[in-house]
Amino acid sequence: MRVLDLTDSRIDFPLSGGKDSRLLLGLLIAAGYRDRVSGTYTNGPEFSPEVVSAKAVAEHFRLPHRNIWNGTPTRQNLPNLREKLLAHLHLTEGEMSPIDLTTGTLIRNRFTLTGQEAGLRNIAGKRDVSTRALLQQWMFVHFGKADFCGVYTDAAAEKGRQELIDYIDQCERDGTPHEQIPSRHRVEFRGSRWVSRVWGIMNATEFAPQIFRSEIITKATYNSGARSRQLEEFHFQMLHRIDRKLVEIPFSGQIWDPELESITSTHVPQLTPIRWPEGFTVFSQRGMFGIMQDHFDDIKSFIIENIGSMDDFIDVDKLANRDAASIQTGHVAPMWQLFQCALFNAINDFGDLLSTNADAMGMPKFQSEQD
Repeated sequence: MRVLDLTDSRIDFPLSGGKDSRLLLGLLIAAGYRDRVSGTYTNGPEFSPEVVSAKAVAEHFRLPHRNIWNGTPTRQNLPNLREKLLAHLHLTEGEMSPIDLTTGTLIRNRFTLTGQEAGLRNIAGKRDVSTRALLQQWMFVHFGKADFCGVYTDAAAEKGRQELIDYIDQCERDGTPHEQIPSRHRVEFRGSRWVSRVWGIMNATEFAPQIFRSEIITKATYNSGARSRQLEEFHFQMLHRIDRKLVEIPFSGQIWDPELESITSTHVPQLTPIRWPEGFTVFSQRGMFGIMQDHFDDIKSFIIENIGSMDDFIDVDKLANRDAASIQTGHVAPMWQLFQCALFNAINDFGDLLSTNADAMGMPKFQSEQD
């Protein structure tokens, strides 16, 4: 809340139909900042389950709510993307993939929703990772067999797999239960590194998505155990304590697991999730996914031309032979990270990032297909 105390600006709150944003709004109101929330908004048409759920929450708090929907774009117009890529590399020092330079989108036949959520989840979900064999199998799949992009050399991929095995070995020596290892890895390598450091800076200067991310909450949710995280006990307990109604308003496509009652000793409402009208298909795509699809040949060429020390782990032939149709969702973030490494190789000095001419360094222009 320290950020809110540093400014008297009012908040136009982005509210989805899920648990994270509902909890965040509830915490703001419970902490006495209701008068700072000027209103809420949700991206999508009025019949979107995200909009329906969020509107019900806003009405409960007697807050204004609006839905934002302007048509069916499948590609975003990204002005100054090249300059943004350079600024992103300068700000994050290369720790974060540029994939979030554009909003996330969910394309559902004829409309697009935007939004992004973050939080400490049980990353393995309800998958059985109770034994060494099951855990190692899950980690190999989750980490793309240590070759997310499918362009690493065989030696580099094998080295990555061995690092995963060594990590499991160390966790076992530390006495970490197998069910906790996926989340321990997430906290140590994802949370503690780029979320805490980079977004910590953002949280100190502005209202950012991870404003409630803290060491105390991270440790508490981790130490609660895998089963507690699977059942989203933290979200349930916090929402229940803020306002009982917040656990009773249906979510967009989500429910409370009935098993929660056995560990909370509290009645858990069995909600019917709000869903899309029948006949709508769903697939996920971020704006930077579309940019990569549209300009994959140019992106590949730029990486190869500025391969630098990446030739120690990138198989140039594999990269050259990849086509846009083979790019899957899991490939996008690491592939943009390779592009970001190529940017640095083309400049070779962080001090030159913001003054470098994108044309002079041969960066693709990323013109929209609709332009």
